Amino acid sequence: MRKIYGLFSTLRIFIFSTGVVLSGCSSPSIDRSATRNPSDNSEKQAIGLPVEFPAPPDTSANLSDTNVIGVGNRWFGHLSLTSQVTTQEAYRFYGSSMGQSGWEQISSSISETMVQIFINKSEGRSCVVTITSRTALKGSHINILVTPLDNNFTQTK
Repeated sequence: MRKIYGLFSTLRIFIFSTGVVLSGCSSPSIDRSATRNPSDNSEKQAIGLPVEFPAPPDTSANLSDTNVIGVGNRWFGHLSLTSQVTTQEAYRFYGSSMGQSGWEQISSSISETMVQIFINKSEGRSCVVTITSRTALKGSHINILVTPLDNNFTQTK
């Protein structure tokens, strides 16, 4: 009987310790406290830690669909976001805020699915923003793909 009690006691200590350790880990989310300025929506917001990328107000990260490699503004990967703003508001947000963040829009498409393509030559990155309407709910789904810019890329004007 003592062996079983000792096993359960050890198991409870292990579960408690694991809970304490995991509670210190924070899940990625948008941190608006340090960056939100109601008069300027172009402020960068942290999408998870330590990744930085502009996001419209009232936006949250879909962690199960977000995969990034890197830190700060030097990352590559995919962000999946859900926003309370409409597709048109999100499209306008990225059209203006990306330019203020050093990105140049090279192409866009407006339809049921809105697509914006940007490059940032100084950081050597390219970005595709895809915006779709949320079904039966107000707001939009925003998918952002950031990749290294191909060294052979040349833009013609």
